[in-house]
Amino acid sequence: MAAKPRNQHDLDFSSGSDRKETSYGPDLELGYVQDLKKSAINLKKLDLKNKSFEQDMKMRKVFAICVFVFIVMWSATVLVILFLSGFEYLRFDTTTLVTLLSTTTANVLALMVIVTRYLFFKKRLVV
Repeated sequence: MAAKPRNQHDLDFSSGSDRKETSYGPDLELGYVQDLKKSAINLKKLDLKNKSFEQDMKMRKVFAICVFVFIVMWSATVLVILFLSGFEYLRFDTTTLVTLLSTTTANVLALMVIVTRYLFFKKRLVV
């Protein structure tokens, strides 16, 4: 059987001054506050990582376009020089033309490798 109240104040739940508040203790409340702070910090870190990733993607696109335009202009210039030399508007030694073509080919290939490695990199796991 439940104990019956001794007086009227035991039944009055509206006045909090006489009653002791039920608390989970300062340690539990402090832990909850710390967990909330950690969650807020982690959320902010994730937000910053997302913003950084978006900015990296935009910059990679711009970089890829710039390198592509540079390679096209470079190759077009070499082709113009080659055609002008073929129609004898420009006179270059054969060795000079071979050097021009081989260095241009090497530069174009190297730039393409660098750009593709930068655009499609793989993150390495750090243990």
